[in-house]
Amino acid sequence: MSAGLTVRGVSGLIANVHVAKGLIGSNIRAAMQREGKSQHEDTVQEAPKRTGFLAAHTRLEFSPEGLTFSVGYDEADWSEAGMYPYFWPVIMGSSTQAANNFIFRVHEAHRERVTRAVGDAIRRGVESVRA
Repeated sequence: MSAGLTVRGVSGLIANVHVAKGLIGSNIRAAMQREGKSQHEDTVQEAPKRTGFLAAHTRLEFSPEGLTFSVGYDEADWSEAGMYPYFWPVIMGSSTQAANNFIFRVHEAHRERVTRAVGDAIRRGVESVRA
């Protein structure tokens, strides 16, 4: 008794892998959109509201492929407003202010959810080809 793959079987396997790759990519992009928006909303909620500038200038950016995202600040927003980029002393603290590491707290709170969403996206892509 022997086991092997015929050329036709290998061709079908390769075609399934290509289909799964496309499905996995689109599933991950959808998960990143959903999770990025959620993390951004929570970061805005957690941002100190003394002036409202931090909350109003929290950015959500996606990679060109849509497979990753980042939530944070751009120093250009402060220079355009003629202000010092005070998000660093707010987050890290200073001699006159305690640290308020809200960005990283929100990131940590979302990390497991994002990881699970990516795993689910991969699993759905593979299962849809298998079915």
